Amino acid sequence: MSQHIKSECPGARWKDSVAALGRFDLVDVVESDDPKQVEKAAMLIRAYGHSTTDEGITMDEEAFNLSLRKFLKHFGVTAQREVEKAVYAALKSGKLQGTETLKARAKLEIAGLETDAFVEGDITLA
Repeated sequence: MSQHIKSECPGARWKDSVAALGRFDLVDVVESDDPKQVEKAAMLIRAYGHSTTDEGITMDEEAFNLSLRKFLKHFGVTAQREVEKAVYAALKSGKLQGTETLKARAKLEIAGLETDAFVEGDITLA
């Protein structure tokens, strides 16, 4: 495979094939500053082998994970505070007795991304 990529994609370099667990059995690593060369190499790999391709766009995984965790922690603390205020107000007004199980649902929206994530669960008061 390396020879095919060298001859047909001079701006790309096939680095390695790595065995993986999970979504892919084998991952081919191709490096280039030109995304078009990577696309062409991926098509060559697909043409000469029995494979599917997925362009791995790189990002700083650590920064992403830390930022996501920070967001989720902030959301969790804020949501808990808001639910507690609403429950105590409903108890005070008599709307709740304190023995109910409340159905909760949260929707995740991220500007610029298509997300369809909901989290549902019960909040038990007794």
